[in-house]
Amino acid sequence: TVITRRDVVQARVVADSGQFSVAIMLSAQGAARMSAATKSHSGRPLAMIVNGQVVAAPTVRGQINDQVVITGDFTREEADRITAGLQQ
Repeated sequence: TVITRRDVVQARVVADSGQFSVAIMLSAQGAARMSAATKSHSGRPLAMIVNGQVVAAPTVRGQINDQVVITGDFTREEADRITAGLQQ
């Protein structure tokens, strides 16, 4: 585990032309761990687990620091569920 819910400062749904993503802002400590973990992880998937279930496994496109947007083919309901799970 690289980060937990405690490291999430904010999570919100982002809507763009009918497609939904999840924007996440991390604490300084969470950002430091995420940065170290993703520094050499580019091009590989990184699983997001919420409430014990993998909700997304996006491909890391570059080193992640304190903010990231998880894009995918999410429905509004899926994006809402992920966001709610990150903020519990």
